[in-house]
Amino acid sequence: MSDGVIPLDDVEITGIETHPPTESVKLYGPPGTGKTTQSAARVARLIRDYDYNLADVTWCTYRRSLATETLARLAAWDVIEPRQLTDPSKGPTRYLSTFHAVANRAVGGAGDPVGYGDKKDFAEKRNIRFSKRNPWDEPPGQLLFDVFQYAANNRLDPTDAADLNKIPKVSDLREKWQGDIGAAWSDWQDYKRVVDKIDYWEMLAAPLRQNVTPGRDVLVIDEYHDAYPLMAALAEYWADAAEIVIVAGDPNQVVNNYAGASPEYFERFDLPEVLLDKTYRVPFEHWGVASRLLA
Repeated sequence: MSDGVIPLDDVEITGIETHPPTESVKLYGPPGTGKTTQSAARVARLIRDYDYNLADVTWCTYRRSLATETLARLAAWDVIEPRQLTDPSKGPTRYLSTFHAVANRAVGGAGDPVGYGDKKDFAEKRNIRFSKRNPWDEPPGQLLFDVFQYAANNRLDPTDAADLNKIPKVSDLREKWQGDIGAAWSDWQDYKRVVDKIDYWEMLAAPLRQNVTPGRDVLVIDEYHDAYPLMAALAEYWADAAEIVIVAGDPNQVVNNYAGASPEYFERFDLPEVLLDKTYRVPFEHWGVASRLLA
């Protein structure tokens, strides 16, 4: 057992009496309530006590660091062999990673992502300033790509005027550049084909376009309160193909509203809800006050 990791049998799995590990659940808990630990314990119990193994599990999260911590926790519980952590992008651990990485692996690699230099080259060839003049500057070239990213992640069409007006930074962009945003979007798609690269959002779009799932029976989605439309569409598509779904999140903890994230995607998952009402991060008195205010 690794230092600092609670033994699996010592983890109190909330709601296990009414919702066993073989049942899909939605884990609802504020920061510090152990959403990731609860999800991992359910998966570990599935593998230890039921007829499942690691190759049956897809686990998607936002941050690489959290994916790494989850793998280490499962290894400490003997769910993952230590040798498999040498290169977790291969073997049964290949679908336990960030949402983008899992999606990319599911389709066998959607392509190499564009970089800063590609965006700068595209913008400056069209006389759109891309480099910052000072740390707080928002050059039109970078605003243009902010608009592109928001549109893609929120499943909006930049060539449609009605969709374009739903994008928050469009007004900021138009103050600095009066060009045709829709035409620039189309040109950017052509540019990527020429250089044979993709945007990061295309990693999530590729499985939807190709009708591809990881093909595993168990799906875990961590930190789902920060899902945006494209991510939600892929999560729901994969959930429909899984036998057991664990979705963890906190609708009161959305931090990526500016990117289109909304608690509605967590809330519309029609699964039995397990409330995690014990915090391990803040003093009990503070937790009590916060709980009463949120209620």
